[in-house]
Amino acid sequence: MPPTPNDRVRMFVSSVADYEAMSDIFPLSASFVIGVTRDPADYWRHVMHLALLRKYFYGADHLHLAKVIDSMVELIVEEQPNQRDHFAALREGVGDLAKRTHTIYNVDGEAPRGEAGIAIDDLYGRHLHGDYDRWARTQSTPAVFTEMALTSWCGDAQRTLRLVSQSLDLGLEEGSMILE
Repeated sequence: MPPTPNDRVRMFVSSVADYEAMSDIFPLSASFVIGVTRDPADYWRHVMHLALLRKYFYGADHLHLAKVIDSMVELIVEEQPNQRDHFAALREGVGDLAKRTHTIYNVDGEAPRGEAGIAIDDLYGRHLHGDYDRWARTQSTPAVFTEMALTSWCGDAQRTLRLVSQSLDLGLEEGSMILE
C-alpha cells in the first residue's frame, strides 16, 4: 500500500535526518585530486553514501525524490509565487541526476559511461548485489575512474537531496505547506 502524501513526506524527513546524521560522522570528501595518494576510507565513505542516496534517485522506491516532490506539492495549502514552478524544476532535475554526467569515461572495448553508470555498477556489481555484468565492467574500469565517478555523483546527489529538503523546510516555515 503506497503511503499518503503526508506519510511519504514524514518518511522523507525521517530518512533525511538519518542520512544527515550518517553524513556528519562520515562526511564526503570535498574534492578529488588526481595524482595524490587516496585514503581507502574515502572510497568506502562514498560507497556508503551511494548506498543510502540511491533510493532517492533510482527505481520505484517510496522515497524517490520525484514522488516526494509530488507529495510535497500536495501539502501546499497557501501557494506562494512560483512555488509550483520551483517544485516542477526540482522534479525535472531529480530525473536528470540518474543519467547526468560531467565526464564521459571510455574504457577499452566498452560503451562510454558517465558517473551514474560507473557508480551504480560498482555498488551493484561489487557490494550490494551479485550482478555479474556490472561486476565485469568494474574489473576493467580503472580505480581512479571509479573514485572520480563516486565523488562526482555522490556530491551531486547530496546537494540535490539537500535542496529538496530545504525547499520543504522553507514551505513549512512560511506556512505555505502543512505536514501533519
